[in-house]
Amino acid sequence: MSEAKSKFSELVRRALQEGPQYVTRHGKDCVVIVSREDFDRFEARIGGAVEGGDTATEYKDFKDWLFNSPFDFSKLDLTRK
Repeated sequence: MSEAKSKFSELVRRALQEGPQYVTRHGKDCVVIVSREDFDRFEARIGGAVEGGDTATEYKDFKDWLFNSPFDFSKLDLTRK
């Protein structure tokens, strides 16, 4: 978290160029910094209203949303602790 604060401009640049940036606190993921474009796409896909955007895509259920999400979930650590 302290590194993210001291290098905020770099964090924003990387989110714009490379995609979502994960910020940790005490070694655990706590937030994700994403570009506005990615955020708007995410909100539209889950049914949120987006300024000036098209109608939101409807999904049957959470599984449908996961499989059709525009995001790369391959970076998620799904190991049980």
